[in-house]
Amino acid sequence: MITYHDKATQTETEEEDTIEKILKAITTLCTKVDNMDNEIQKLKTNEDNLKSKASQQHDYKNAELH
Repeated sequence: MITYHDKATQTETEEEDTIEKILKAITTLCTKVDNMDNEIQKLKTNEDNLKSKASQQHDYKNAELH
């Protein structure tokens, strides 16, 4: 027979498990967001490098024409 005390303990344990699962999910989400931010920064750096190279090539071609 389940007593009131047993039921309360069971509910507490279930709540703790739920909280633990939520915290793990939040941690995973934060890690993924951090990784996405790192990837975005890499893409921005690559874009800036490509723009710089394109600008240098454009300047070089203009210098050849004059």
